[in-house]
Amino acid sequence: MTTRLTVLAPARPLPLTALRTRLGGLAPAGSPRAGEVVVVDDAGAPAVLLDADTTHAHLWLGGGRARRVELARLSRAEAPDPSMAEVAARARSFRDVQEGDRVTFRDHGRDGRGVVADRCRFGVVVARADGTMVGVGFTRVSREAAGG
Repeated sequence: MTTRLTVLAPARPLPLTALRTRLGGLAPAGSPRAGEVVVVDDAGAPAVLLDADTTHAHLWLGGGRARRVELARLSRAEAPDPSMAEVAARARSFRDVQEGDRVTFRDHGRDGRGVVADRCRFGVVVARADGTMVGVGFTRVSREAAGG
């Protein structure tokens, strides 16, 4: 099953539970394997591992799509696709984002800042200074530098 990762701004704000669901559900800690470029069953196109537990992994397939697969079906990509390098680097960076971290993000072409309220599999729910909450995908969020 494939899931779309795109979080669009609806006409009215989404309830917090809906934001969490669109971002893959709560995942308070990043997987140590996040950012690995892998293939499924040694046959598919490369994908980036975003989250894993002891039996399953969530993969970014490109085009805003994700997929959950059994870990046993994965192997490291022999020659990782260069187009996956930036996404893999962002996934590795996102692995360290935690609830309470101050972050910067891109929201509809504008820069934003806030504090991570909830960490999810595919992104975060950010509390902005004006009190609003926004869902941000992992490719658009970065931890602020210390003292930032």
